[in-house]
Amino acid sequence: MINYHKYTLTLGQAYFELQKFEDAKKEFRIAARDKNKKVKTTANNWIKYTENEEIRVKNLALRRDLYSISIIASDIPLFQSRSHFQNLFYIILF
Repeated sequence: MINYHKYTLTLGQAYFELQKFEDAKKEFRIAARDKNKKVKTTANNWIKYTENEEIRVKNLALRRDLYSISIIASDIPLFQSRSHFQNLFYIILF
């Protein structure tokens, strides 16, 4: 017979791979209620890892968006005399 919490742990890992982080954390929290210490520890580690990965993915998306904006802005004469860093700084502030 399959342990329900091990099943939810595996389901959480599948959600993680699909970058459905909220669903993954929900399943890991269910698995963390298991009486088996190993399953509980693994689930809690996955929760921490998922939270960190969620932040990392959001930061990468933000950097990608800022880079795209800087490419577009570099075609505008106002920005052509400035460095790449100054362009990003100007866009963020204004």
